[in-house]
Amino acid sequence: MADKSFFGSLGPAEYFAVILAAAITLVFVVVRNRPFAVRATVLAAFLPVPAVALFSKQFDIVGWHGYLHASVMYQIMDRGVTVPEEPFYAGGNYRYPWVEHWIMAKASLVTGVHPLVLTLIAETLAYLTLLAASAFIASKLSRDPVVIALATLLSGFGISIFHSGLLAEPLMRAFPPLWLESRVVPLDKFANVSAAPIGLASMAVSAAAGLEVLTTERRDRRMPALIAACTLCAALVHPLSWLGLLVYQGTIVLLLALRRRREELVRAGEIALAVAIPSLLCIPYHRSISPSESSDGWAGVTESWQLFAAKLADFGFFIATFALLAYIHRAELRRRLREREPVILALAIVMGSLSTAYLVVRTAGRNEYKFLLELIPAAAPIMALALRERLRKHPALSLGLLFLLLVPGGRCLGFRPWFQVTDPARLEGRYHRSTDPVADELYQYVANRTPKDAVFLAADLRTPPLGRRSLYIAVDAPWRGRDGFGLPRTLLLQWHVRRPDREMYFRQHLATVVLNPDWAAPPAETMAAIQRDVPGRPLFVHASYPALAAKFDATPGFSRRFTNGAGAIFSYSAAAARRGVASGTKPPS
Repeated sequence: MADKSFFGSLGPAEYFAVILAAAITLVFVVVRNRPFAVRATVLAAFLPVPAVALFSKQFDIVGWHGYLHASVMYQIMDRGVTVPEEPFYAGGNYRYPWVEHWIMAKASLVTGVHPLVLTLIAETLAYLTLLAASAFIASKLSRDPVVIALATLLSGFGISIFHSGLLAEPLMRAFPPLWLESRVVPLDKFANVSAAPIGLASMAVSAAAGLEVLTTERRDRRMPALIAACTLCAALVHPLSWLGLLVYQGTIVLLLALRRRREELVRAGEIALAVAIPSLLCIPYHRSISPSESSDGWAGVTESWQLFAAKLADFGFFIATFALLAYIHRAELRRRLREREPVILALAIVMGSLSTAYLVVRTAGRNEYKFLLELIPAAAPIMALALRERLRKHPALSLGLLFLLLVPGGRCLGFRPWFQVTDPARLEGRYHRSTDPVADELYQYVANRTPKDAVFLAADLRTPPLGRRSLYIAVDAPWRGRDGFGLPRTLLLQWHVRRPDREMYFRQHLATVVLNPDWAAPPAETMAAIQRDVPGRPLFVHASYPALAAKFDATPGFSRRFTNGAGAIFSYSAAAARRGVASGTKPPS
């Protein structure tokens, strides 16, 4: 019987989180009164990400994100396409921001380094950029190095002690209907092969540049240029971060415009143009990838009261620590607000706007949680101010709170070194290779001996990452291990492929007719319907079981090309099928 006690629920990830949080807290205690306090704290927050990535290769290169993103980059590398297709829905455009994929694929062709390795390097640098931008934002609120150091830590590790922390499970046991979004820890996004890291870093740099414009009298033309570059980067790489950027810069423009001075209005106009022009240029791109979970193409309003209540409860626990510290520090915060300090006003407006967006907006896959991620760089400096004051009066209690705030991020990192899959792979040069020599032989045949634009009917998801060929449809979506592929097929198709259900189910039916050995031999009409979906593309089938291979051997149009212990590869020819049906015989393989 499973141990349901609190300590019984702890595993390697939790112990890792406790040790890491304690170590970073100790570093902060030692350096907080030193001249290099900020640099040492930033380093303590940064180093765990690349260090853990070095020991988490299976998590980085084999998990859901690694396989999916690599499959797309392989198309760009092998087929020379600019706009990739959905690897699990051949012939359909990839409905996910793909500019980063294109850049990393082209860089891989030049350097010979695997595109996922290049991606992880870029994401690690993006995390360092986020920390540096967060430190700059905090410096606009306070010159105290301790405040800046605390704000930097909180910007990376999050502002909630509940989400993904040690208190999450006891809390959900106490409130069974409670749903806590586990992805609201910024650290979870970095070295995790996704579109978010570079977008979040661009948003934070843009916010820092906007606050620089807001708080200085002199006009610096470099700031609008930097904001324009960040806007373009966020809009192309991660449109939801671009939406957060719009909130930050919209707030800056509003506060500048309210001053009603000519110079301020000019600077407000410069920022507005720096955001508007790149944004308008990216609209065709956004339309091409929508609807997508990581774009602005599929969005609506939270209409269900049940969903709104769940999100409200989730938000309440997310913001609880901030609310507590703000309440304790309320006299100082009220004074600053009454005096209309521009930075505190800007951060408060941003927090209110993004909080409202989280509650009101509904996106695919509950992806509106990214609005919570985007408000953290605004909330962290305010929390740091309050926590700094508590450190003077109650140091032990304050350090204990800091420790608890660091645990969720440590727990997200702690899952990675112990992450296991049942179909492991390795990187060799620019590509994935299966560690099973039999499977590797089959997928190397697919990658090197079949046409690059071939479409495969296969019963699992390994063909796109290991064979570098697109699937007609994901037939058996769950991977065979705890690697992120363990999603129900319909959830996977709705979560990422995002085609109308009628189209997906129709393809699913056709593929099942072909791949199920219990069905009668697939008629030519079935294969003709598949060919109409992917006109001009060579069709191949991966028969995983001997009974299925025997079925194809007896069916006109299918020709066996390769066989080993991992299955058989068949090509399909409509002309050969017609000849076989006409003659009543099966052409020799």
